[in-house]
Amino acid sequence: MSIMNSFVNDIFERIAAEASRLAHYNKRATITSREIQTAVRLLLPGELAKHAVSEGTKAVTSTPVRVICNYDDNNNINNNLQHKNGSFQNH
Repeated sequence: MSIMNSFVNDIFERIAAEASRLAHYNKRATITSREIQTAVRLLLPGELAKHAVSEGTKAVTSTPVRVICNYDDNNNINNNLQHKNGSFQNH
């Protein structure tokens, strides 16, 4: 179970970091579902990306999630994850 948890956390962090970079490149302060979808398509291969985007779209329409990423003075990403019920906490 620990291996699966590490895997899921790793993929989540990669997607969040890529989405944050995309927003930063486009001079946006907010990561939207568009940045998340683009990050997923960049990180996951073919059919896996299609299924991930489809499942992600279903999840977002049923439970709102907000991810806030800021850059510090050294261009390091500071993630602030918030979920409607407060279950995501990475400060």
